[in-house]
Amino acid sequence: NLKEESDFNTRLAVGYRQRQQYKPAKEKLEKAIVQDPDNVSAFKTLAYLYALLGLEKEATEKYLDALEIAPDDPDLLNSYGAFLCANGKLDEAQEYLKKAYSDPFYESLYMAQSNAGSCYVQENEYKKAELLLRKSLRAHPNLSGSLMSMAEVGVKTDRYLMARAYIERY
Repeated sequence: NLKEESDFNTRLAVGYRQRQQYKPAKEKLEKAIVQDPDNVSAFKTLAYLYALLGLEKEATEKYLDALEIAPDDPDLLNSYGAFLCANGKLDEAQEYLKKAYSDPFYESLYMAQSNAGSCYVQENEYKKAELLLRKSLRAHPNLSGSLMSMAEVGVKTDRYLMARAYIERY
């Protein structure tokens, strides 16, 4: 069954990536996509691998391929939004992240809120950032990205005790 083989190759690739064996990871993902051209996970993992290696153009292509297959997948929307934010495309990033954290059935909603909040910090939109970061911390009180972003909000808004409290929690 090609679908099962594609899923297996995708899982293998994740293992290779975690061990920083990028060439075999890429080969397994390319094979997985040939075996099942609708394997969103393979496209998303390949996009993540390209992003990790600083290949922005290739990563963008794979994210867009995945979004063609699954335009409403909140995990994919969150990943792509975080990628866009990391590459300075802040407004576009917020569109994708908002779609992700607006999905009430998304299990990792707090991650999309955290990513969006951190992205708002980069935009100097501290009120918007704080709102989302606090929501993410209600769900996951020790989420390191949110804690550090809240500390940054504290510093940027001259609330140093708040900043210190978040750094200590971190």
